[in-house]
Amino acid sequence: MPGEQTQSEQDERRVAESLAERYGLKVVRFSKAQPAEGETPDFKVMKEGRLVFYCEVKTIERDDWRGGGRPDPRYNRLTTHIHKAAAQFDAVNRQRRYPNVLFFVNHDNRSNFGHLHDVFTGDIECDDGTRHPIYRKYSEGRIKAVKWRIDLYVWWDADKSDSAQQGRYGDCAEHVEALRRYFAVDPRMEGY
Repeated sequence: MPGEQTQSEQDERRVAESLAERYGLKVVRFSKAQPAEGETPDFKVMKEGRLVFYCEVKTIERDDWRGGGRPDPRYNRLTTHIHKAAAQFDAVNRQRRYPNVLFFVNHDNRSNFGHLHDVFTGDIECDDGTRHPIYRKYSEGRIKAVKWRIDLYVWWDADKSDSAQQGRYGDCAEHVEALRRYFAVDPRMEGY
């Protein structure tokens, strides 16, 4: 039907509304005429009329995989999203003058924030507190260098109205501090 939004478009709208309602941030889409070195992120995010960060929203669709026959798709899906988002941010922010924020909107009840942690660090953290490097092929693979070009990862479970989890800040202290202010984050309460 004409006018129906895709799941990705709905997720982008929800993130934009949340940024406005919860944090007083204005979301602006890129114009088609604006020059870029490739596909752009979804939004420029503004506060009081000035650009404060770039934002990309990635939808994690439900996957009915039940094991066997192929590797677990959750980890490849996350690395694909991270790799693509980093390229989108580079198209407009190669010099990293502004922070880059990646939102994951999760529709797969078999995926969770812990999977992002595993992919990012390469380690699985067990209930007893020990860590085991079983996901290094992801963390040290194609996202090894580019994952640090994203200054904040936010995980949002779509079926829970207030489930946003923030974690893993990038390597630029100035951007990290700015993002903590925009999102009113207490550093003692951060993810990983």
